[in-house]
Amino acid sequence: MPHPERLFHSVQMSYKPTDQFTGEAGPWLKMFQNARAYVG
Repeated sequence: MPHPERLFHSVQMSYKPTDQFTGEAGPWLKMFQNARAYVG
């Protein structure tokens, strides 16, 4: 079972491709943003 709360910032990733996630947002942040938009 994945734990997306562990990797919502790109600096928390132990490995990341150099051409992806160049900003602060990690790959799982979008999931939390979508949940927030759905709730209200």
